Amino acid sequence: MRGDAMIPKAFDDRIGCGIILEALDALKDTDAHIVGALSSQEEVGLRGAAVVANRVKPDLAICLEGAPADDTFLEPHMIQTRMGKGPMLRHIDGGMITNPRCVRFAREVAAKEGIAIQEAVRTAGGTNGGAIHISGLGVPTIVVSCPVRYAHSHHSIASFSDYKACVKLVAALARAATCEVISGF
Repeated sequence: MRGDAMIPKAFDDRIGCGIILEALDALKDTDAHIVGALSSQEEVGLRGAAVVANRVKPDLAICLEGAPADDTFLEPHMIQTRMGKGPMLRHIDGGMITNPRCVRFAREVAAKEGIAIQEAVRTAGGTNGGAIHISGLGVPTIVVSCPVRYAHSHHSIASFSDYKACVKLVAALARAATCEVISGF
């Protein structure tokens, strides 16, 4: 680490794996049945996510992703995701339109916990949420992303404060997602 910057290789989606592990540790005292899953082949058809969704049959899915931090190459008015500004909630991408109630829930939880968030609409790309949200009879799915620069390269860059905020948000979402809340989606 250099200051707040973490600089490993290929953070997509190693950063999501770390968030899952830390969030599960933060949730070890909860009575809810929480499953953390790491899957493969997202980039070639979401195959691992489809298998996980059909095996686990979740009531709610929180997908973790390394979102493109586009704050270095776009005009300021076009930037959707900046490093150091908190987790990103994805409304739309090439494979999913997030249920607006799920987004509202995530916004409310973030506000209650004092977690700064960013929101984005992506015209391309996708996440494991694309396979999970249409599995079974449909699964309410929220995509929480940690902004990352150069996610597929040998020198990715992400903010440690964004990473910790993602962990905090995921744990808070899992705690707040009661049966009553989920049935409202």
